[in-house]
Amino acid sequence: MDIQKATNFLTLTFLTLVLQACFQRKTEQELLDIALAHIDNKEYEKALGTYKKISNIDSVKIDGIYGQGISYSFMCDQNIDNCKNAISKFNEAINIDSTYKNLFYNRALCYFKLKQYTNAINDYNIAVNQEPTSADVIYGRALAYLFLTDSVSACNDLQSAIDLGFEYDIENFNNLCQKLAKKNPP
Repeated sequence: MDIQKATNFLTLTFLTLVLQACFQRKTEQELLDIALAHIDNKEYEKALGTYKKISNIDSVKIDGIYGQGISYSFMCDQNIDNCKNAISKFNEAINIDSTYKNLFYNRALCYFKLKQYTNAINDYNIAVNQEPTSADVIYGRALAYLFLTDSVSACNDLQSAIDLGFEYDIENFNNLCQKLAKKNPP
């Protein structure tokens, strides 16, 4: 009988530990890692849900808000309201810490997708001030200038981005700048 009691006690202890492990709260870093894995796997809705949980934790609140913005921005192509939601989340994060990560760059990308090129350029300008050697930021601003038909600024930014190592789509953009220069000489 004592062996039976010991076996029951060990079984109960084991089950208790298993249940505790299943329902144990994730650490902030574990939640951040899970959310990032969802982003990497293009599971943006799941990432959004995880980032919403993160935004309720004071020590990493801005990570959660920023992550929600990123999640929404990845879903802009599915629904334009996602771009508006992303901008709202980036605004919320900017109110907490305007120097956090790439807030202005990512908000500029959303403004660009909404065809709000002046707003995009304003954010790209702030992003360039925060990261003056970011070829991606400068290239993004070049595209926004191009859509506002400011070809001089667009081509100047393109050259700056190339000088900083930007390599994507350079040939097409350079051809366009050359055509614009021939049409509108200085």
